[in-house]
Amino acid sequence: MKIVLASQSPVKMEAIKRAFAHVAGVEFEFVKAPSGINEQPEGYETLAGAYNRIENVQIAFAKAAHPGADLYITIESGIFLENNKWVDRALVMFVTNQGMTRKLHSAGVVFNPTPAHDACIEEARKRGFDTWTVGKVMQERGLVDDHADPHKDLPAKGQGRSRVEFIDDTLRQVIAMLPPGFLAP
Repeated sequence: MKIVLASQSPVKMEAIKRAFAHVAGVEFEFVKAPSGINEQPEGYETLAGAYNRIENVQIAFAKAAHPGADLYITIESGIFLENNKWVDRALVMFVTNQGMTRKLHSAGVVFNPTPAHDACIEEARKRGFDTWTVGKVMQERGLVDDHADPHKDLPAKGQGRSRVEFIDDTLRQVIAMLPPGFLAP
């Protein structure tokens, strides 16, 4: 079973390894694949980034004459305005070698339960979502320890869950959606 993740993010690689740890004979390949969107995607732009990554990694494999994968996965995190609050979620998309495509959103973390978080969102927007993320601004301001995993410090320092856990939970839902016997060696 060969699984290709269209990312080399340590957070995403750790999540996929955890989720598929029970699958015998799984081989992972982590491929940097451009999303073609802003560093901080917002709303539906997140979906476009996921589609772009899947397409780009499949094209790269075809051009390199690589043997295809059994499963292609992409994980694109973005912020979504929900009930007048900004929520950070990961969008997980997968495509099987049989052409089955599905997408799921992870559980989310509210980024703005305080005026300080609102200010970080606005500052990232002002600097430009093309190169700045809300997490980077939050880390710069001492609100989180790691811009790539701000979830673990939200809503209160030390009481949140890691982004790895949110993505792992969603990947386990992906596994449940696969056809019976798909993961068999």
